[in-house]
Amino acid sequence: MPLAIASAPQGLNIAVVGGSNSLIRDGYLACFQHELEAEHGVRVATLTNFSLGGSSSFFGLAQLCRTGVHRDVHILIVEYALNDSAGFSRKPALYDHWARAYEGILRKALTENPELMVVSLILGQQSGAHRRRICPYSAGIHFMSARYGAHVIDLNEILAREQPDAFDDDALYADVSHYSRPYGVAVVGSIVAREMARALQSHGGAKLPRPIYAQNYSHARYLADLSPFLQGPRGETVYQNRAFDLRAAELLPTAALSFRLSGRVLSISFVSHPASASLKVRVGDSEFVQNTARATFRTKPLKFLQSTLMPEVHGGYTLGGNRVAISMTVLGGAEARAEPDPEAGHDEAAGPLLPPMAAAPISFAPLGVLYCGSLSP
Repeated sequence: MPLAIASAPQGLNIAVVGGSNSLIRDGYLACFQHELEAEHGVRVATLTNFSLGGSSSFFGLAQLCRTGVHRDVHILIVEYALNDSAGFSRKPALYDHWARAYEGILRKALTENPELMVVSLILGQQSGAHRRRICPYSAGIHFMSARYGAHVIDLNEILAREQPDAFDDDALYADVSHYSRPYGVAVVGSIVAREMARALQSHGGAKLPRPIYAQNYSHARYLADLSPFLQGPRGETVYQNRAFDLRAAELLPTAALSFRLSGRVLSISFVSHPASASLKVRVGDSEFVQNTARATFRTKPLKFLQSTLMPEVHGGYTLGGNRVAISMTVLGGAEARAEPDPEAGHDEAAGPLLPPMAAAPISFAPLGVLYCGSLSP
């Protein structure tokens, strides 16, 4: 056990980046903390949660770049296996792109905090690839975690070994992707606490090996101040609910987010709402139309969702090049809109993104850009 963890008399500082299972109030994390302290004698000083429903490893990497939370904690829990598998599996050609992001999380975290203990948490759907064959995303997480001395808590493997009928137990699940409360989250939280206690006893320190992918995304940067890159009519909106308090520029039709890039945009964080605009995306001499309204609004009466646009996943194009001019211009309601990509994932994490579902006011609310390389107005 590394000195930083062993000599933490005030308790451990733990941070979490993950999807909706990690965000849900009174979910598995609350049970995990209680069990870790009550049953295993491990004191938790702080449990800081930077999770977001429907997010992927690209959002997790953006969170590390944006907050630097990994530098100030003893343990970092990374919970994206479920969303990554559901979102990227419909586009197998993007596997290496996904793996570079996941390796980027591991490598960035351990480069900037060599004493950190990283735990990759694999939560599984009630049905899915893991029930019929080896899931390449879970396998990739196991491989990369082993290379970097990180730990893996694989609920799919543990449940299959210890409770073979668990996947057929409807009492364990609230729906195909989420655990029931209070029963399901208590089962999962107890298992995660037990495995975390074991990992703490066996942890000998992480390592920074030669990269698996030479071009992994550990050097990514997050640009939060977009004001120098905005042109045209716009306002500002505050989006608030019990979980989020977001202040975003609100780009109106004909306004644009523009920049010059040497490198690659990995993702764009934005606020999606029912009237979220279609965008005319220009990369050098090429043009695309990109939708930004989340499909969730078709079935749930939500006012907004913090979201992530991944160009390769949601639009099938790459935002990148050598000093290439890039612009994303808000289209008015009567202008051309892109049809949803039929190959995009149908989960919350990766799509599809749709044209505006409300007539007005149509707008686009960007929050930040995750990129590799250099970016200028």
